[in-house]
Amino acid sequence: MTLPDLADLVQAQNRDIVSEWIEAVRNDPRIHSDEGFTDNGLRDHVPFIIEELCNLLRVGQMPQAANTREGRVHVYTRYRQGYRARDLVCEISLLRIILLDHLATGMILAPIGGLKTYVEATRIINRYIDEELRYAISVYTEADTQGQLPGTSEEKQG
Repeated sequence: MTLPDLADLVQAQNRDIVSEWIEAVRNDPRIHSDEGFTDNGLRDHVPFIIEELCNLLRVGQMPQAANTREGRVHVYTRYRQGYRARDLVCEISLLRIILLDHLATGMILAPIGGLKTYVEATRIINRYIDEELRYAISVYTEADTQGQLPGTSEEKQG
């Protein structure tokens, strides 16, 4: 399998990945900020994140601030919704795990391209998620220094 093949595989599973991710977020006892969200509210930019990530896989491009717009929009939207930073990190981490699981399953079912292609794809996925987390840290840190962090002071310390 080539990187574009893997991108097509992930893109074809976008809906399933998002559904699995929503279920994982809902069932994760560490995440509490999702309680007031409908599934559509929780889903928000995740399908677009997957699409943007697939586009990067297709061209073999490493994620960076300039090409991870949907990840940044997701972070900022969560911040504006009052989502706690630690919950955002958990939900982003769950997305990473689910994406890598789907990628591994795809490679097992159609092992064309081998380990090298898998490693390249996982680097792109990991870098994308890392860029999203970096942006989250900057948004929440800046908000904290300006006294605009969502939640109570007790939640900020946790």
